[in-house]
Amino acid sequence: LEASGADLIELGVPFSDPLADGPVIQRDTERALAQGFTLEKGLALVADLRRQTQVPLLLFSYYNPLFSFGFDRLAETAKHCGIDGFLITDLSVEEAEGPLQVLRGAGLDSVFLAAPTSTKERIRKIAAYSSGFIYACSFTQCEICTKMQHYTGDEEMDKWLEKWVDEIMENWNDEVIS
Repeated sequence: LEASGADLIELGVPFSDPLADGPVIQRDTERALAQGFTLEKGLALVADLRRQTQVPLLLFSYYNPLFSFGFDRLAETAKHCGIDGFLITDLSVEEAEGPLQVLRGAGLDSVFLAAPTSTKERIRKIAAYSSGFIYACSFTQCEICTKMQHYTGDEEMDKWLEKWVDEIMENWNDEVIS
């Protein structure tokens, strides 16, 4: 991936109840768990990967597997293995203070999701709790149709997306990735 120009590698942690994932990732998660994947084994793989690349590595996970592992242990192990940061998909900024203290204490970044439906106030909160970058959620065609039915054509969509990213950048002076 690094040789192909990847700026960051996102590593997903399988979870038994992947509520926000589509059918492909759900099936992959089931297979990984059935074959004995654990967070500890995944972090060992990260350590091997880190010896091969200097591209930032982001652990992408639901909260529960990380909580079960223990945040103090997780932060220490993740840093030692070469993880640069976390995107905890179901951790809201309102509930993030404790876990973030531990992760940041280990020098790990925290990435939060911003959605096209995020209000300006919500984006300000996301920016206050994020480090490294903000993840601007992608969305499916159905969501686009529902959210933006009054727009027509790619040019209008491009204008809307540009405006949305500008709103994020009003509160953030680093990277926005989608």
